[in-house]
Amino acid sequence: MNSTPELVPIRRGLVCFSRVALVLAVFGLQSPSLCGAAQSETEVKVVSAPATSSPNPSYVGNRAPLLPNPLIKLPIGSIKPKGWVRQQLELEAQGMTGHLQEISKWCKFDDNAWSDAQGRGHSGWEELPYWLKGYGDLGYVLGDQQITKSARKWIEAVLASQEADGWFGPRGLKTGLKGKPDLWPHMVMCNVLQSFYEYTGDERVVPFLTRYFKWLNTQPKENFGAGYWPRIRFGDNIETLYWLYNRTGEPWLLELAKGIHENMQDWTTGVHNWHNVNLAQGFREPGVYYQQSKEERFLRAAENNYQAIMGVYGQFPCVGFAGD
Repeated sequence: MNSTPELVPIRRGLVCFSRVALVLAVFGLQSPSLCGAAQSETEVKVVSAPATSSPNPSYVGNRAPLLPNPLIKLPIGSIKPKGWVRQQLELEAQGMTGHLQEISKWCKFDDNAWSDAQGRGHSGWEELPYWLKGYGDLGYVLGDQQITKSARKWIEAVLASQEADGWFGPRGLKTGLKGKPDLWPHMVMCNVLQSFYEYTGDERVVPFLTRYFKWLNTQPKENFGAGYWPRIRFGDNIETLYWLYNRTGEPWLLELAKGIHENMQDWTTGVHNWHNVNLAQGFREPGVYYQQSKEERFLRAAENNYQAIMGVYGQFPCVGFAGD
């Protein structure tokens, strides 16, 4: 897309109504002079993205040297769902998502490796973080105090499990890959803590994540390419590192992100795995890293990965994909 603004002359008349009034209507604005009798010209600028020349003082955005954010994701809970969307979310709360603790062995709090202060117990892998991410977010978005309180019980246990070196959660994962750490489940739990912080502002979260990533920064770089799941999905941690850097300004976080990118699965050379979760979490990694590298080839790689996926699996209604 051409990044040079396009100047479009518009005469006040029918063309004015079709282009300008539509924009005003979308934003709920009115112009008393719209399509008036006077024949004058107005300039409209067509740009590829919103300007990033001025920082947004209301929300946390990218710090330099990361590329500025043209758009900023609002903190979770900022938008209140209504209508059909709210009904669907309430069905989730009333259905399996809201009641999985009553059904799933992985989500039993008692004796769970994620709820134990020493990280001992059952179910010490991805299942609990996966569910907790969606469960907590569901409570925050709906303003459901029961779900939020229940999610917080798990999160408090996780925050209480951190060791002196920064590791937290199930201890078995620390040497889970033939003596090397299995880092994949922690990527999801970091996402859980990001949402929790954005919703509550809990001051423990940023230091907690900083200590964990200081531990990760001590690991040999080859560990970032170890294991089937972590190697493919490590872009998730890069996103968390940028989130944390934007709140702390610690430069070593960007060096860690660079080390992860250079040692994980290379998603710039095409789609490497057709399992649908790997697709969803892997194809975007070059686009995430583009914020740091500022090299257009990374942005193109993410788009090429997306087009490759949709070219194979996007040929049915709703333009979805089915990787399995």
